[in-house]
Amino acid sequence: GGGEEGQEETGAAEDEWSHLRIAGVPIIFCRFVKASNDAVYLFTTAEEREVVAVSWWQILPIHDELRGMMGSTRGMASMVQNPIDMLYKWLTQYVKEQTFEYMEKCMGIEEEVINRMTGNETTITDLSKLKHANAELEKLTKDPPESYKRFLAEIGEFTSRAVSRFRQTFPATEIFAPSREDSLRGVETIDFCGLTQSRMVRYIGMCEFALGQLQLDKRFLMSGSQKQEMTEWWLHLIETRVDEFLDSKGYIKDVFPDNYIDEPPKSMDDLKANLKLLREIMNPKEDVHGTQVFVSSLKGDIYPRIHTFLQNGRIALCEQFDVNENDFELQKIWQLFDLEKEKLDAKIRKWIDDMLKDMEYLEQIIDAEENPRQGGGLELGPVPISGLIVGYFFRLENEHTTVLDVWRHLDPDQQKPAAT
Repeated sequence: GGGEEGQEETGAAEDEWSHLRIAGVPIIFCRFVKASNDAVYLFTTAEEREVVAVSWWQILPIHDELRGMMGSTRGMASMVQNPIDMLYKWLTQYVKEQTFEYMEKCMGIEEEVINRMTGNETTITDLSKLKHANAELEKLTKDPPESYKRFLAEIGEFTSRAVSRFRQTFPATEIFAPSREDSLRGVETIDFCGLTQSRMVRYIGMCEFALGQLQLDKRFLMSGSQKQEMTEWWLHLIETRVDEFLDSKGYIKDVFPDNYIDEPPKSMDDLKANLKLLREIMNPKEDVHGTQVFVSSLKGDIYPRIHTFLQNGRIALCEQFDVNENDFELQKIWQLFDLEKEKLDAKIRKWIDDMLKDMEYLEQIIDAEENPRQGGGLELGPVPISGLIVGYFFRLENEHTTVLDVWRHLDPDQQKPAAT
Protein backbone atom coordinates (compact mmCIF):
# COMPACT_ATOMS: atom_id res chain seq x y z
CA GLY A 1 0.00 0.00 0.00
CA GLY A 2 2.73 2.45 0.93
CA GLY A 3 4.45 1.90 -2.40
CA GLU A 4 1.27 2.76 -4.34
CA GLU A 5 0.77 5.93 -2.28
CA GLY A 6 4.33 6.99 -3.09
CA GLN A 7 3.71 6.40 -6.78
CA GLU A 8 0.48 8.45 -6.62
CA GLU A 9 2.32 11.28 -4.86
CA THR A 10 5.12 11.22 -7.45
CA GLY A 11 2.59 11.21 -10.29
CA ALA A 12 0.73 14.16 -8.75
CA ALA A 13 3.99 16.09 -8.37
CA GLU A 14 4.91 15.38 -11.98
CA ASP A 15 1.52 16.69 -13.10
CA GLU A 16 1.86 19.79 -10.91
CA TRP A 17 5.21 20.75 -12.44
CA SER A 18 4.62 19.53 -15.99
CA HIS A 19 4.72 23.13 -17.27
CA LEU A 20 8.37 23.36 -16.17
CA ARG A 21 9.45 20.48 -18.37
CA ILE A 22 10.43 20.86 -22.02
CA ALA A 23 8.72 18.27 -24.18
CA GLY A 24 11.01 16.27 -26.42
CA VAL A 25 13.11 13.15 -26.79
CA PRO A 26 15.54 12.74 -23.87
CA ILE A 27 19.29 12.56 -24.51
CA ILE A 28 21.00 9.51 -22.98
CA PHE A 29 24.78 9.13 -22.60
CA CYS A 30 25.81 5.60 -23.63
CA ARG A 31 28.96 3.48 -24.07
CA PHE A 32 29.69 1.97 -27.47
CA VAL A 33 29.88 -1.84 -27.74
CA LYS A 34 29.78 -2.64 -31.47
CA ALA A 35 28.13 -1.65 -34.75
CA SER A 36 26.59 -3.19 -37.86
CA ASN A 37 25.24 -1.76 -41.10
CA ASP A 38 21.77 -1.40 -39.56
CA ALA A 39 22.37 -0.47 -35.92
CA VAL A 40 24.74 0.58 -33.17
CA TYR A 41 24.87 -1.56 -30.01
CA LEU A 42 25.26 0.33 -26.75
CA PHE A 43 25.20 0.06 -22.98
CA THR A 44 22.53 2.56 -21.86
CA THR A 45 22.91 2.21 -18.06
CA ALA A 46 25.83 2.51 -15.69
CA GLU A 47 25.50 -1.17 -14.70
CA GLU A 48 26.14 -2.23 -18.36
CA ARG A 49 24.05 -5.40 -17.97
CA GLU A 50 22.11 -5.14 -21.22
CA VAL A 51 23.11 -4.17 -24.76
CA VAL A 52 20.57 -2.06 -26.66
CA ALA A 53 20.40 -1.79 -30.48
CA VAL A 54 19.91 1.82 -31.68
CA SER A 55 19.46 3.14 -35.24
CA TRP A 56 22.33 5.14 -36.70
CA TRP A 57 20.20 8.31 -37.10
CA GLN A 58 19.66 8.43 -33.32
CA ILE A 59 23.37 8.62 -32.55
CA LEU A 60 25.34 11.80 -31.84
CA PRO A 61 29.03 11.13 -31.21
CA ILE A 62 30.69 13.11 -28.43
CA HIS A 63 33.02 15.55 -30.22
CA ASP A 64 35.90 17.51 -28.68
CA GLU A 65 33.77 20.52 -27.71
CA LEU A 66 31.26 18.35 -25.84
CA ARG A 67 34.08 16.42 -24.19
CA GLY A 68 35.57 19.68 -22.98
CA MET A 69 32.23 20.84 -21.54
CA MET A 70 31.84 17.54 -19.72
CA GLY A 71 35.10 18.22 -17.91
CA SER A 72 33.58 20.81 -15.54
CA THR A 73 30.44 21.21 -13.43
CA ARG A 74 29.59 24.51 -15.12
CA GLY A 75 30.03 22.96 -18.56
CA MET A 76 27.83 20.00 -17.66
CA ALA A 77 25.18 22.34 -16.22
CA SER A 78 24.99 24.23 -19.52
CA MET A 79 24.20 20.97 -21.34
CA VAL A 80 21.14 19.95 -19.32
CA GLN A 81 17.67 21.41 -18.82
CA ASN A 82 17.42 23.02 -15.41
CA PRO A 83 13.85 23.00 -14.01
CA ILE A 84 14.91 25.64 -11.48
CA ASP A 85 15.57 28.08 -14.34
CA MET A 86 12.12 27.24 -15.70
CA LEU A 87 10.65 27.85 -12.22
CA TYR A 88 12.23 31.33 -12.13
CA LYS A 89 10.94 32.17 -15.62
CA TRP A 90 7.45 30.96 -14.73
CA LEU A 91 7.32 33.01 -11.51
CA THR A 92 8.69 36.10 -13.29
CA GLN A 93 6.00 35.80 -15.99
CA TYR A 94 3.30 35.25 -13.34
CA VAL A 95 4.35 38.40 -11.44
CA LYS A 96 4.44 40.40 -14.68
CA GLU A 97 0.91 39.28 -15.64
CA GLN A 98 -0.43 40.05 -12.15
CA THR A 99 1.22 43.48 -12.25
CA PHE A 100 -0.44 44.30 -15.59
CA GLU A 101 -3.78 43.15 -14.19
CA TYR A 102 -3.40 45.38 -11.12
CA MET A 103 -2.38 48.37 -13.27
CA GLU A 104 -5.38 47.94 -15.53
CA LYS A 105 -7.98 47.35 -12.79
CA CYS A 106 -6.74 49.71 -10.11
CA MET A 107 -4.87 52.38 -12.06
CA GLY A 108 -6.61 52.47 -15.44
CA ILE A 109 -3.35 51.80 -17.32
CA GLU A 110 -3.70 49.58 -20.38
CA GLU A 111 -1.22 46.75 -20.89
CA GLU A 112 -1.02 47.50 -24.64
CA VAL A 113 0.17 51.06 -23.92
CA ILE A 114 2.91 49.79 -21.59
CA ASN A 115 3.98 47.21 -24.18
CA ARG A 116 4.20 49.87 -26.89
CA MET A 117 6.14 52.10 -24.51
CA THR A 118 8.67 49.40 -23.56
CA GLY A 119 9.00 48.49 -27.25
CA ASN A 120 9.58 52.16 -28.19
CA GLU A 121 6.54 52.01 -30.49
CA THR A 122 4.34 54.75 -29.05
CA THR A 123 2.70 57.35 -31.28
CA ILE A 124 0.91 60.65 -30.67
CA THR A 125 -2.32 58.67 -30.24
CA ASP A 126 -0.82 57.39 -26.95
CA LEU A 127 -0.07 60.88 -25.62
CA SER A 128 -3.00 61.24 -23.19
CA LYS A 129 -2.74 57.61 -22.04
CA LEU A 130 0.96 57.97 -21.32
CA LYS A 131 0.34 61.18 -19.35
CA HIS A 132 -2.26 59.33 -17.29
CA ALA A 133 0.09 56.36 -16.76
CA ASN A 134 2.95 58.62 -15.69
CA ALA A 135 0.77 60.49 -13.19
CA GLU A 136 -0.66 57.28 -11.70
CA LEU A 137 2.74 55.61 -11.39
CA GLU A 138 4.25 58.69 -9.72
CA LYS A 139 1.36 58.74 -7.25
CA LEU A 140 1.79 55.00 -6.61
CA THR A 141 5.48 55.25 -5.73
CA LYS A 142 5.14 58.39 -3.59
CA ASP A 143 2.05 57.38 -1.63
CA PRO A 144 1.25 53.66 -2.13
CA PRO A 145 -2.45 52.89 -1.54
CA GLU A 146 -3.55 49.98 0.62
CA SER A 147 -4.58 48.01 -2.47
CA TYR A 148 -0.99 48.15 -3.75
CA LYS A 149 0.40 47.04 -0.39
CA ARG A 150 -2.00 44.06 -0.38
CA PHE A 151 -1.02 43.26 -3.95
CA LEU A 152 2.69 43.18 -3.06
CA ALA A 153 1.98 40.99 -0.02
CA GLU A 154 0.03 38.54 -2.19
CA ILE A 155 2.88 38.41 -4.71
CA GLY A 156 5.36 37.66 -1.91
CA GLU A 157 3.19 34.93 -0.40
CA PHE A 158 2.48 33.24 -3.73
CA THR A 159 6.11 33.15 -4.91
CA SER A 160 7.38 31.99 -1.52
CA ARG A 161 4.82 29.14 -1.39
CA ALA A 162 5.62 28.13 -4.99
CA VAL A 163 9.38 27.88 -4.34
CA SER A 164 8.81 25.98 -1.10
CA ARG A 165 6.39 23.58 -2.78
CA PHE A 166 8.88 23.05 -5.62
CA ARG A 167 11.66 22.11 -3.17
CA GLN A 168 9.37 19.65 -1.38
CA THR A 169 7.70 17.92 -4.31
CA PHE A 170 9.79 18.25 -7.50
CA PRO A 171 11.74 15.02 -8.16
CA ALA A 172 15.31 15.72 -7.08
CA THR A 173 16.66 13.28 -9.66
CA GLU A 174 15.49 15.58 -12.46
CA ILE A 175 17.66 18.46 -11.24
CA PHE A 176 21.38 18.61 -12.01
CA ALA A 177 22.81 17.40 -8.71
CA PRO A 178 26.13 19.34 -8.45
CA SER A 179 24.41 22.75 -8.64
CA ARG A 180 20.95 21.81 -7.24
CA GLU A 181 21.25 23.37 -3.79
CA ASP A 182 22.95 26.58 -4.99
CA SER A 183 20.26 27.05 -7.66
CA LEU A 184 17.42 26.48 -5.21
CA ARG A 185 18.89 28.87 -2.65
CA GLY A 186 19.31 31.43 -5.44
CA VAL A 187 15.59 31.33 -6.28
CA GLU A 188 14.60 31.34 -2.60
CA THR A 189 16.51 34.58 -1.99
CA ILE A 190 14.88 36.48 -4.88
CA ASP A 191 12.68 39.37 -3.65
CA PHE A 192 9.79 39.30 -6.15
CA CYS A 193 8.05 42.16 -4.30
CA GLY A 194 11.14 44.32 -4.70
CA LEU A 195 11.35 43.39 -8.38
CA THR A 196 7.74 44.48 -8.83
CA GLN A 197 8.40 47.84 -7.16
CA SER A 198 11.51 48.31 -9.31
CA ARG A 199 9.44 47.56 -12.39
CA MET A 200 7.00 50.36 -11.48
CA VAL A 201 9.86 52.84 -10.99
CA ARG A 202 11.37 51.74 -14.31
CA TYR A 203 8.02 52.34 -16.02
CA ILE A 204 8.05 55.94 -14.75
CA GLY A 205 11.39 56.56 -16.44
CA MET A 206 10.14 54.94 -19.64
CA CYS A 207 6.97 57.06 -19.55
CA GLU A 208 8.95 60.26 -19.19
CA PHE A 209 11.25 59.28 -22.07
CA ALA A 210 8.30 58.32 -24.32
CA LEU A 211 6.50 61.58 -23.49
CA GLY A 212 9.64 63.54 -24.38
CA GLN A 213 9.81 61.75 -27.73
CA LEU A 214 6.13 62.42 -28.40
CA GLN A 215 6.59 66.13 -27.68
CA LEU A 216 9.25 66.17 -30.40
CA ASP A 217 6.85 64.31 -32.72
CA LYS A 218 4.17 66.88 -31.90
CA ARG A 219 6.49 69.77 -32.83
CA PHE A 220 7.42 68.03 -36.09
CA LEU A 221 3.74 67.51 -36.84
CA MET A 222 2.75 71.11 -36.09
CA SER A 223 5.70 72.60 -37.98
CA GLY A 224 4.15 71.47 -41.27
CA SER A 225 7.10 69.26 -42.19
CA GLN A 226 5.06 66.08 -41.81
CA LYS A 227 2.23 67.33 -44.00
CA GLN A 228 4.71 68.38 -46.69
CA GLU A 229 6.40 64.99 -46.45
CA MET A 230 3.04 63.22 -46.72
CA THR A 231 2.00 65.28 -49.77
CA GLU A 232 5.26 64.46 -51.54
CA TRP A 233 4.77 60.80 -50.60
CA TRP A 234 1.29 60.47 -52.11
CA LEU A 235 2.26 62.36 -55.30
CA HIS A 236 5.23 60.03 -55.77
CA LEU A 237 3.07 56.98 -54.98
CA ILE A 238 0.42 58.02 -57.53
CA GLU A 239 3.07 58.54 -60.21
CA THR A 240 4.74 55.18 -59.46
CA ARG A 241 1.51 53.17 -59.30
CA VAL A 242 0.03 54.75 -62.45
CA ASP A 243 3.26 54.00 -64.33
CA GLU A 244 3.12 50.38 -63.13
CA PHE A 245 -0.57 50.13 -64.13
CA LEU A 246 0.14 51.52 -67.60
CA ASP A 247 3.12 49.23 -68.03
CA SER A 248 0.91 46.21 -67.26
CA LYS A 249 -1.46 47.33 -70.05
CA GLY A 250 1.27 47.57 -72.71
CA TYR A 251 1.99 51.29 -72.48
CA ILE A 252 5.23 52.23 -74.28
CA LYS A 253 7.47 54.58 -72.31
CA ASP A 254 9.50 57.50 -73.66
CA VAL A 255 7.91 57.62 -77.13
CA PHE A 256 8.60 61.36 -77.31
CA PRO A 257 11.32 63.62 -75.81
CA ASP A 258 10.79 66.25 -73.11
CA ASN A 259 11.12 69.07 -75.65
CA TYR A 260 8.54 67.47 -77.95
CA ILE A 261 7.67 70.81 -79.58
CA ASP A 262 11.11 70.94 -81.21
CA GLU A 263 11.97 67.23 -81.50
CA PRO A 264 9.73 64.59 -83.15
CA PRO A 265 8.53 61.39 -81.44
CA LYS A 266 10.51 58.18 -81.91
CA SER A 267 7.55 56.38 -83.43
CA MET A 268 4.20 57.75 -84.58
CA ASP A 269 2.69 54.25 -84.35
CA ASP A 270 3.76 53.87 -80.71
CA LEU A 271 2.45 57.38 -79.98
CA LYS A 272 -0.98 56.55 -81.42
CA ALA A 273 -1.07 53.17 -79.62
CA ASN A 274 -0.42 54.92 -76.27
CA LEU A 275 -3.10 57.53 -76.98
CA LYS A 276 -5.65 54.82 -77.84
CA LEU A 277 -4.84 53.00 -74.56
CA LEU A 278 -5.13 56.19 -72.47
CA ARG A 279 -8.53 57.02 -73.95
CA GLU A 280 -9.75 53.49 -73.26
CA ILE A 281 -8.54 53.73 -69.66
CA MET A 282 -10.45 57.00 -69.11
CA ASN A 283 -13.62 55.94 -70.90
CA PRO A 284 -16.39 56.45 -68.28
CA LYS A 285 -18.89 54.32 -70.22
CA GLU A 286 -16.83 51.16 -70.58
CA ASP A 287 -14.14 50.17 -68.06
CA VAL A 288 -12.28 47.54 -70.08
CA HIS A 289 -8.98 47.92 -68.18
CA GLY A 290 -10.23 47.85 -64.56
CA THR A 291 -9.49 51.52 -63.99
CA GLN A 292 -12.08 51.95 -61.25
CA VAL A 293 -10.65 49.05 -59.23
CA PHE A 294 -7.15 50.48 -59.65
CA VAL A 295 -8.20 53.96 -58.50
CA SER A 296 -10.09 52.54 -55.49
CA SER A 297 -7.09 50.43 -54.48
CA LEU A 298 -4.71 53.37 -54.67
CA LYS A 299 -7.08 55.60 -52.68
CA GLY A 300 -7.23 52.85 -50.05
CA ASP A 301 -3.47 53.10 -49.60
CA ILE A 302 -3.41 56.91 -49.29
CA TYR A 303 -6.44 57.96 -47.25
CA PRO A 304 -5.56 55.95 -44.09
CA ARG A 305 -2.36 57.99 -43.79
CA ILE A 306 -4.34 61.22 -44.22
CA HIS A 307 -6.78 60.10 -41.50
CA THR A 308 -3.86 59.25 -39.19
CA PHE A 309 -2.37 62.71 -39.76
CA LEU A 310 -5.71 64.34 -38.91
CA GLN A 311 -6.12 62.19 -35.80
CA ASN A 312 -2.61 63.06 -34.62
CA GLY A 313 -3.30 66.72 -35.35
CA ARG A 314 -6.47 66.66 -33.23
CA ILE A 315 -4.56 65.11 -30.34
CA ALA A 316 -1.74 67.66 -30.58
CA LEU A 317 -4.12 70.63 -30.73
CA CYS A 318 -6.29 69.30 -27.88
CA GLU A 319 -3.21 68.99 -25.72
CA GLN A 320 -2.06 72.48 -26.72
CA PHE A 321 -5.39 74.11 -25.79
CA ASP A 322 -6.39 71.69 -22.98
CA VAL A 323 -9.49 70.45 -24.82
CA ASN A 324 -11.00 66.97 -24.40
CA GLU A 325 -10.45 64.92 -27.55
CA ASN A 326 -14.13 63.97 -27.64
CA ASP A 327 -15.06 67.68 -27.82
CA PHE A 328 -12.73 68.52 -30.70
CA GLU A 329 -14.06 70.88 -33.39
CA LEU A 330 -11.76 72.67 -35.79
CA GLN A 331 -13.77 75.88 -35.57
CA LYS A 332 -13.59 75.78 -31.77
CA ILE A 333 -9.79 75.41 -31.91
CA TRP A 334 -9.59 78.38 -34.30
CA GLN A 335 -11.51 80.45 -31.74
CA LEU A 336 -9.22 79.38 -28.87
CA PHE A 337 -6.18 80.11 -31.03
CA ASP A 338 -7.44 83.64 -31.82
CA LEU A 339 -7.88 84.26 -28.09
CA GLU A 340 -4.44 82.99 -27.06
CA LYS A 341 -2.16 83.56 -30.06
CA GLU A 342 -0.74 86.85 -28.78
CA LYS A 343 0.54 85.02 -25.68
CA LEU A 344 2.32 82.37 -27.75
CA ASP A 345 5.88 82.38 -29.01
CA ALA A 346 6.02 83.55 -32.64
CA LYS A 347 7.31 80.18 -33.89
CA ILE A 348 4.63 78.23 -31.99
CA ARG A 349 1.98 80.68 -33.25
CA LYS A 350 3.03 80.07 -36.87
CA TRP A 351 3.12 76.28 -36.34
CA ILE A 352 -0.42 76.22 -34.98
CA ASP A 353 -1.70 78.50 -37.73
CA ASP A 354 -0.12 76.26 -40.40
CA MET A 355 -1.41 73.14 -38.65
CA LEU A 356 -4.99 74.39 -38.62
CA LYS A 357 -4.79 75.36 -42.30
CA ASP A 358 -3.30 71.95 -43.20
CA MET A 359 -6.10 70.15 -41.36
CA GLU A 360 -8.76 72.30 -43.05
CA TYR A 361 -7.22 71.50 -46.43
CA LEU A 362 -7.11 67.74 -45.76
CA GLU A 363 -10.68 67.67 -44.45
CA GLN A 364 -11.79 69.47 -47.63
CA ILE A 365 -9.99 66.80 -49.70
CA ILE A 366 -11.89 64.07 -47.84
CA ASP A 367 -15.19 65.95 -48.23
CA ALA A 368 -14.59 66.40 -51.97
CA GLU A 369 -13.91 62.65 -52.25
CA GLU A 370 -16.96 61.59 -50.27
CA ASN A 371 -19.31 64.21 -51.71
CA PRO A 372 -18.33 64.83 -55.35
CA ARG A 373 -19.80 68.00 -56.85
CA GLN A 374 -22.53 67.47 -59.42
CA GLY A 375 -22.98 69.52 -62.60
CA GLY A 376 -20.56 71.35 -64.88
CA GLY A 377 -18.73 74.61 -64.54
CA LEU A 378 -15.27 75.47 -63.26
CA GLU A 379 -14.77 74.85 -59.53
CA LEU A 380 -11.66 75.84 -57.63
CA GLY A 381 -10.64 74.10 -54.44
CA PRO A 382 -8.76 71.09 -53.04
CA VAL A 383 -8.56 68.13 -55.43
CA PRO A 384 -9.46 64.71 -53.98
CA ILE A 385 -7.01 61.83 -54.34
CA SER A 386 -9.11 60.21 -57.06
CA GLY A 387 -8.89 63.50 -58.98
CA LEU A 388 -5.09 63.49 -58.70
CA ILE A 389 -4.96 59.91 -60.01
CA VAL A 390 -7.27 60.56 -62.95
CA GLY A 391 -5.50 63.87 -63.52
CA TYR A 392 -2.24 62.01 -64.09
CA PHE A 393 -3.90 60.00 -66.89
CA PHE A 394 -5.36 63.21 -68.37
CA ARG A 395 -1.96 64.91 -68.37
CA LEU A 396 -0.45 62.00 -70.28
CA GLU A 397 -3.35 62.05 -72.75
CA ASN A 398 -2.98 65.80 -73.30
CA GLU A 399 0.77 65.45 -73.92
CA HIS A 400 0.23 62.64 -76.45
CA THR A 401 -2.52 64.62 -78.20
CA THR A 402 -0.30 67.70 -78.41
CA VAL A 403 2.63 65.71 -79.82
CA LEU A 404 0.34 64.11 -82.38
CA ASP A 405 -1.03 67.52 -83.43
CA VAL A 406 2.44 69.08 -83.73
CA TRP A 407 3.97 66.20 -85.70
CA ARG A 408 0.94 64.97 -87.57
CA HIS A 409 2.69 65.68 -90.88
CA LEU A 410 5.08 62.82 -90.08
CA ASP A 411 2.23 60.32 -89.70
CA PRO A 412 2.38 57.89 -92.66
CA ASP A 413 -1.41 57.52 -92.50
CA GLN A 414 -1.78 61.24 -93.14
CA GLN A 415 0.56 61.13 -96.14
CA LYS A 416 -1.29 58.48 -98.22
CA PRO A 417 -2.55 59.93 -101.56
CA ALA A 418 -6.28 60.24 -101.91
CA ALA A 419 -8.02 57.57 -104.03
CA THR A 420 -8.95 58.68 -107.62
